[in-house]
Amino acid sequence: MSEAVAGKFVDLRSPRGYHLAYAAFAERRESWDELGLPLIRSRRAEVTRSPWLMARSALACLELYLENGNREKRADFERIARWLIDNHEEEPRGFLGWPMPDVPRAFRGDLSDGWFSGSAHAECIAVLVRAGTLLGMDGAIECARRAIIGFATPVEDGGFLREVGEEGYEGGLETMAFAEEYPIVGRPSMTFGGHARAMLALSDFAALDGDQGTRVLLDRYARGLEYVLDRFDLGFWSRVDLDPRWRGVRIASNTQHAEQVLQLSLLAAIGDSALCSSISEQWRVHAQFRRQRWKSRLLAGRFRIMNPSRLSLQA
Repeated sequence: MSEAVAGKFVDLRSPRGYHLAYAAFAERRESWDELGLPLIRSRRAEVTRSPWLMARSALACLELYLENGNREKRADFERIARWLIDNHEEEPRGFLGWPMPDVPRAFRGDLSDGWFSGSAHAECIAVLVRAGTLLGMDGAIECARRAIIGFATPVEDGGFLREVGEEGYEGGLETMAFAEEYPIVGRPSMTFGGHARAMLALSDFAALDGDQGTRVLLDRYARGLEYVLDRFDLGFWSRVDLDPRWRGVRIASNTQHAEQVLQLSLLAAIGDSALCSSISEQWRVHAQFRRQRWKSRLLAGRFRIMNPSRLSLQA
């Protein structure tokens, strides 16, 4: 299967290198501008910045700096982290974030321009935590602290938190939760990767200063994942999300499946979860069989035919 690679300098006890290796993003310098920041072309043909690309480029540069002490890569990381600190937007509910440049075609009508992605938000937090702890960058930790509030804010109030559990279950600190990559009221899309990145960001921040509120929130998300995990397990492969509006199941590609195996193994270690560890191992074994890889490709192709709007999900 296509390999998802763990970062070389991961430390689950204290944030250092990022959990996934994004080194390739640091080499795509042809799209960086004269300020030394990465650019993306929006669907309106505008050249602009995306928090998703900014975060991954920064984490890639950090990985290379930690590997060989490359001062240029450190400077690139610091430059992007400073951009995140200086260019956030504040939400009325008290948290800050970074607006996405486009609404994916599949969610137009559900998300408004300038929406916040839970997945990109999490990786921006990962950048800021490392900028503060490893490099002592002014303002980075406080910015991360305020961004974390988005994961404690319900989707209905503009945040990323969706409560899961039995219908009618009372809300509050004891409920189980799932982090939405696409925070839409009334449409629980519930992508596995977005939730995993949110949990990794919360774990990073909780390890930073032992913040009890963040640990409680992380526990809610861990229990939420265990509550819905069987729905992501197809018995022979994994699925990407639990969105009820698709026709059929959005099955993971080989690359997505490999990444979800890695993410789930990390979450198993963070939460000491036997269930996550067991399912992660099952998914890893599934990917070793050619028949199951071909079956997943066939079903993924059928899904694309049934859901043409799915062809553009990246903003």
